[in-house]
Amino acid sequence: MGLISFSKVDHDFEGGIYLSPIGEEPALDAIETVDIYEGDLFLPLTAGSTSMQMIVDIGQTVEKNTPVARSDTGHCVYVPCVGTLAETTTVWVDGQPDQPAVRFKHGSEQACVEAITAQALPEPILPAKIVQDEAQRLAVLHLLERSGLTVDGGELLVSRLQRLQRQGNIKMVVANATPLEPALNTPLAILESMPAEVFAGLAIIKAWLGAEEAVVAYPHHFDINHEAAEHWQVRCLPVSEKYPQARPESVLRTLQKQRHLPPGRQTDIPAVVFDIQLLLQVERIIMTGALPVDRIVTICGDGVAKPGHFLVPVGLPLNYLLKQALIRDDAECVIAGGILCGMALDPEKSVIGPGSQYITVIHRLPRSAAQECIRCGWCIDDCPAGIDPARLWQLSREKKTAQAAQIGLDRCIECGICSYICPAHLPLMQKIIKMKQELTEKSG
Repeated sequence: MGLISFSKVDHDFEGGIYLSPIGEEPALDAIETVDIYEGDLFLPLTAGSTSMQMIVDIGQTVEKNTPVARSDTGHCVYVPCVGTLAETTTVWVDGQPDQPAVRFKHGSEQACVEAITAQALPEPILPAKIVQDEAQRLAVLHLLERSGLTVDGGELLVSRLQRLQRQGNIKMVVANATPLEPALNTPLAILESMPAEVFAGLAIIKAWLGAEEAVVAYPHHFDINHEAAEHWQVRCLPVSEKYPQARPESVLRTLQKQRHLPPGRQTDIPAVVFDIQLLLQVERIIMTGALPVDRIVTICGDGVAKPGHFLVPVGLPLNYLLKQALIRDDAECVIAGGILCGMALDPEKSVIGPGSQYITVIHRLPRSAAQECIRCGWCIDDCPAGIDPARLWQLSREKKTAQAAQIGLDRCIECGICSYICPAHLPLMQKIIKMKQELTEKSG
């Protein structure tokens, strides 16, 4: 199996197109550890929009879990094994080009990836101690602060927790196991393989915040592990709606519709949503002292012969991972994310970042160039949320996010129907998602 060059990539791909189901959905019952990788890693020196500075000299040999870069806000990067720091360079991370990174040459006798081994269910003592013992609360805070673990948007998890604690109104913590697209089923794969670890991480955050309830939102067809959930006192709430629910706002809206949460504005809802992979990392940090030096990444799409879930070190060149998924010689586009709202990337320059989770590889990309909106109104007629996607598209071009919020931007459920139905092939979904993210950043 070969690797495509960036010359074949659709540079203008911005997501928001609809294709028929692309390839097989990766199986949920296996998370593979890639073969021992003997090449260089490229450790990103950014987290979201936050830059980090080197705190270890170039040329120095370091031990596993050594912090080699840190920001003023506490973001940091650790090495996954014994090795030597080489020169600084730039790479693509999660579709973003020219991100600073440091080349890391690991020791040839060291494996770069350690498999996550199954563990017996520990007794749920730690969450109880967090509630009862201030020293335990400070210990958890210190471990999470040391890890530099981040949430969506690059914010430190510690900062998010402290801000939520100051608000003092969080009554429910939610584990989000609902994929945006069927093939992007990393959350379900993690929940299938490591339910106890995920629920333990959720219980830790619940106890630390002093919330009343911990729940997991998951697709109604998924066979969830109720025994593990009961052990960690997590309530299982199936999501029965047909539209994608992957974003926190969509999950909260669905829980409102199902009357698990009170009606009203989402900014007033006493609940907070956490990603499944983040909860797994919390459990590993608190229970085992492991640092976030690896990621579980899903490779899917009809451009690979072996779609699957892979446990890989942060900084791994994407091309190596694509080889493990048996990328096809005639693949035409590699996407960070999925076909609804992903972004094309350069597989020759890309590496796995601290937030990497989904990579879609497309075999064939039947695409027409975007045109101007022809005012057909189809997107309005078919929008299940009852908003005007075409108007939101225009406001995104004019950078009028506040005005978009006034006409229902936050009601978008990100189903992608507007992009699918659009005869002008406008990437409506991608633009709307970007505006929602900008609005969240301004209000945060």
